[in-house]
Formats: sequence, C-alpha cells, structure tokens
Amino acid sequence: MPSRHGRRLVGGAKRWHLMQIAIDDLRALLRYSDGRLYWLPRTPAQFKGERKSPDVECARWNTRYAGQEAFPLKADGYRRGRLLGMPCSAHRVVFAMHQGFWPDEVDHVDLNKGNNRIENLRAASRNANQHNRPAQANNTSGFKGVGWVRAKGKWRARITTDGRQTMLGYFDTPEEAHTAYADAAERMHGAFARAA
Repeated sequence: MPSRHGRRLVGGAKRWHLMQIAIDDLRALLRYSDGRLYWLPRTPAQFKGERKSPDVECARWNTRYAGQEAFPLKADGYRRGRLLGMPCSAHRVVFAMHQGFWPDEVDHVDLNKGNNRIENLRAASRNANQHNRPAQANNTSGFKGVGWVRAKGKWRARITTDGRQTMLGYFDTPEEAHTAYADAAERMHGAFARAA
C-alpha cells in the first residue's frame, strides 16, 4: 500500500498506483506509434476547472501537449513521465494498453530500455526478469555466471534461479565454464535465458 503522503513506497507499492489506472483511460489519453506514446487531445470534460474554466484549461493543455511525446527518454535509458499525477514508465503503459492488464514486471527482450515496441515487451515475474540480464559490469571473466576461484585454480560456473544458486562445476578455461552456464540457462530459464 502507498504511504499516507504518497512518498517513499516499498517494493511493488509504486506499481500498485499504476494498476489503479483503467486500461480504457490509458487508451483515451495516449496514442501508441512505433514504440512511442503521444498525448491525445483532451476534452473540457476531463478538466475540473479549478483555476480557469474547463474550456480554457483544456485549450491550454491541448496547445501545449496534444500530439507531443508523452514519456521522454531519461538518463537511465527508460522513457518515464507522469500519468494522472502518478510517475510511470512508458514500457509498462505500452504493455497494458496492448495486452489489457498490468503485469508484475515488463521485460525488454532485447535489453534496450528505450525500445518500447510491443513486440519487444513481455510480461515477466521479478525472478524471470533477472534471468534476462547481461553480465554485470564488474564481471572479470567476460562471461555471465563464470568466475575465477583462486583457491582451486579453476573457473567456476554457477547459476541462480528462484534466489538459489546452483553450482555447475569447476573448469580449466572460462569458455568451458561459460558453455556449462549457457546450457544450464537454456534448461532452467527457458525463454528468459541470457548467457551473454
């Protein structure tokens, strides 16, 4: 649940807000085109008219935003913005508009955070989404799931699934260890397997 003041939220609570936006409302506010979302023109009925009349507020909003891209690209590579006063990510909105539901997480198949074409997005659990990650930046072997074990003088391959690590063995070369990891990833992670 959100905090009383809508500030710091724990875990999936931030996503809980988005799930409160009806899919039909998304389609009434946004237009999808080639992986991007654009604001649709609004009607005076969509404005409360607190400062000016609804007609004036509507005309001002349409002049400034209608037809403009809704979620700009941020420094972290994601397209983000606000929708009905709530922060949200474009890939989640695109997925919900096309599939008709809000998933737990949305995975970018090609790992390109800015590529929000519907064919590049798929529903995922938190665990499955972690499988489709590249090797970490601090990886020294050059291969995902492979590390050097000084005490044994060998390369170790291991894989994590459902929060549990599985040891795949020790190998003479990092390439051999990577082959073991790639085989295990395909077997254990299926469509979300990423060995590179």
